[in-house]
Amino acid sequence: MIEIKGKVSIGAGNASGNFQKGNVENRIASFLGVPEITSGTLNVIIEMEYSSLDDGKYDDCIDAKEYNGREWIKIKRCKLNGFKCVIIRPYDHFHVDKFKTRIEIMSSERLRDKFNIADGDEELAQRKVDELSQLCWDLRMDFLARVVPMDRALDIALAEREGPVVLTDQADNPGGGPPQDGTIALRAMLDRGVTNACVAVMRDPEAVAMAIEAGVGNTVTMKIGGKTEPWVGDPLEVTGTVRTISDGTIKAKGPMPYELNMGKSVVLNVKGIDVILTEVATQATDLGVYHSMGLDPTDYKILLVKSCVHYRVVHDAIAKKTIELDLPGWHGTRLAAFPWKKLKRPVWPIDVEALGISELRKE
Repeated sequence: MIEIKGKVSIGAGNASGNFQKGNVENRIASFLGVPEITSGTLNVIIEMEYSSLDDGKYDDCIDAKEYNGREWIKIKRCKLNGFKCVIIRPYDHFHVDKFKTRIEIMSSERLRDKFNIADGDEELAQRKVDELSQLCWDLRMDFLARVVPMDRALDIALAEREGPVVLTDQADNPGGGPPQDGTIALRAMLDRGVTNACVAVMRDPEAVAMAIEAGVGNTVTMKIGGKTEPWVGDPLEVTGTVRTISDGTIKAKGPMPYELNMGKSVVLNVKGIDVILTEVATQATDLGVYHSMGLDPTDYKILLVKSCVHYRVVHDAIAKKTIELDLPGWHGTRLAAFPWKKLKRPVWPIDVEALGISELRKE
């Protein structure tokens, strides 16, 4: 099966008259297995020439004599959003350049009505916009992230009898632009004396180079993280033991099976916390991030993951609990913390009091 996507277009208006001639509509209806066919076609402009997607096989052909006296049409079964239809391909669509990216679709119902397609109907468009806007407003509380302050998150994680408990530093998620070298969460873990934990990952090329120079099994003192954006924490001076050195190339085996390249990477154990340091920012979208460094993520009580959504594809299956952290950063969920300069105010959910909304006060 081939999936085709395109943009609805206004047709020339010739199809209705041509299909009403003779027995054409009845023949197509019979072919489709429906009592009758609706006159006219839905014109769709696709991204490439249809011939490049077409296998050359058609289910039926109506000759020129039966159609309009000058051109034949070929017919192929298809489905539009699961609804049975046929693709109509007249002679011109094969030989005239401007028609080679156009397909025409027919069915037993008027497709524009069935799927609410209306070209140029500004009143209908505005009505749909208003409906969508109201829906978003009605669901506004569902869009709020339920993030947990770092100290409270550690209380919850340490109280769990089994691990791993996944703590997500969404604000330092490199998929959204941050540098992935924030230190606030790691500092809090060290201050609390957390052990049997792993940080996946922290990008710091300078620290990686120093650890490689020190060598596996040796101890090194250096500053890690906090070298790009002060908002997410200052550089953290640590003394740790180099456990592993890797080239950082990972052939992913999970649901997102593409090659990851973390650059040169090391595992630095700092007071019982394994910190995966990399040259290249990388989300832990595959457990190979751990395995390639000689680590088993299920051995840890706590996994600190710098990601927002993609980590779930592999971590949800192993996590006893997942806690989304309330931390500063350019990918953070606390919108009021950003230094807005051109944002029109008041706006939800930043100006709760100004909007006269009290829901958040109960959170």
